[in-house]
Amino acid sequence: SDVYKRQGTNYPVIASAANGARLPILARNAAGDWYQVQISESNDPAWVFAALTVVDGAVADVPTLAAADIPAAPVAEQPAAAPAAPAASPVTAPVAQPNTSAGFGYGITASLWQGDRQNVVNAVKQLGFSWVKKQVRWEFAEAEHGAINWQEMDTTVDAMSSNGINLMFSVVTSPGWARPTLGGTGGPPEDFQLFANFLGSIAGRYCGSLQAIEVWNEQNLRREWEGFPLEPASYMDLLKRSYNAIKGACPQMLVISGATTPAGYSDVAFDDIDYLRGMYQHGLKSYSDGIGIHPSGFANPPTVTFEDWTSGQYDSLSHVNHRSFYFLSTLRESRKVMEQYGDTAKKLWPTEFGWGSTPSPHPGYEYEARIDEATQARWIVDAFNIMAGSGYVAVPMLWNLNYPRETEMGAFAVIGRPAFDALRQMTGR
Repeated sequence: SDVYKRQGTNYPVIASAANGARLPILARNAAGDWYQVQISESNDPAWVFAALTVVDGAVADVPTLAAADIPAAPVAEQPAAAPAAPAASPVTAPVAQPNTSAGFGYGITASLWQGDRQNVVNAVKQLGFSWVKKQVRWEFAEAEHGAINWQEMDTTVDAMSSNGINLMFSVVTSPGWARPTLGGTGGPPEDFQLFANFLGSIAGRYCGSLQAIEVWNEQNLRREWEGFPLEPASYMDLLKRSYNAIKGACPQMLVISGATTPAGYSDVAFDDIDYLRGMYQHGLKSYSDGIGIHPSGFANPPTVTFEDWTSGQYDSLSHVNHRSFYFLSTLRESRKVMEQYGDTAKKLWPTEFGWGSTPSPHPGYEYEARIDEATQARWIVDAFNIMAGSGYVAVPMLWNLNYPRETEMGAFAVIGRPAFDALRQMTGR
């Protein structure tokens, strides 16, 4: 668990407390959701999030600090390395009306890059799934300006198309040549039209054999939107250009908005529900065929909500005291935003969801040790059933099929685990 300089995630993280570490609690805030603790790395008191701790002793005996005694969290500064709308030409009106006809389907993210595609095809068929999602990193596909390496994409598209499996590319990152001033690859290019042009090239090359493109990923996190203000307007500039480039090259290609990741406000994140509202305020309805979201569940079942916790009907050891920790709450709140802006003919595309299970979790995922493989299987099936019955979800993409088990992503993999068999039973296979 992260240890902060003061109460609030807008303050710097000054240490990390390993699972099982014992820290003396000096005080708590009035709400009881932050504890002031003493750590060996600093002579000054630090703060930890109460929901991520297990208290040994009576919390009622811990002194409560008045609000006046706790400095307010600072306002996160936005980077000024680049303007919010860096492109040279204005965005034009949408070149095509959104296609809202997609029905429900079962999807899964697979590791395909330089991998054994036939084994993936076989596994997807065994599951009875009809969609696969693959991430494409622009930084690798066009390392040199104008010299696109199509080999990996060609092989992946051919493998899925020839076996009747629908394919989505989720395209992210930028090559260094597209960020000459900003540097790095973790954000969009300095000229958004360059990214749009790349997506247009993909759409034109694979029209009829690639079914959907997701435009970026988790843009409400600073690490995914490096060098630009963390707000919806700049992303919508990127999406509008990309939508027109894709539809101009292949009108039938589905354009899915980049999925926001569940989060509250901090120096590294923008609340995902507010971000989605901001996307609609800047034209999302007219420039998308489906709305991407990532309804993560952390260590909570897909059937419970944040309201269940606030009303005392549910509790867990961690990740309970914010809406973003709940799969069902994120799903429902995202749909409410669509309803608020009159976009009800369109559907949500949960392009990533799932539950990790491992006895040896990576840092930051300690809760996965509390989820055994049987529970993982049950929760995934329950989530699919909830979405299939919702009437407003198109194609959920389970995270994931086959990432190596020893990696952070591998805790979520279902191949060779009870979840795989449970999913086959769910689809009648």
